[in-house]
Amino acid sequence: IYALVGLPFPGTGHGLDIRNVVTRYEPSDDGAAHLMVEGEIVNLSRQVRAVPRVRVVLRDDRRQEIAGQVFSAADSNMIPNEIISFRTTFDAPPDAAVRAALGFSSEPAKEQPVPERAAAR
Repeated sequence: IYALVGLPFPGTGHGLDIRNVVTRYEPSDDGAAHLMVEGEIVNLSRQVRAVPRVRVVLRDDRRQEIAGQVFSAADSNMIPNEIISFRTTFDAPPDAAVRAALGFSSEPAKEQPVPERAAAR
């Protein structure tokens, strides 16, 4: 319907933004390093929005995708201006990983993160 009237199709995550992403390595009990990816999702729209899954892609220095995962940041809807925090872990990240890219996904979740809620700002 959108294309018929010349409007862009609102894709997955329309009206939402991923912000304040931080990646860091943390040691585990077994001595291996785990890669933690944390950030926030904010509802920039004036409507309640469903929270889609988030896809994290790890890339090497040639910007080639070398690992990725999809997770559920929250199992809820977001009211306008609401901010939620998310965190997910790569248990065995490739040594060649030098950057992470995040986006919204319609793929099924493959890992459950530890959801955290932040107060709407």
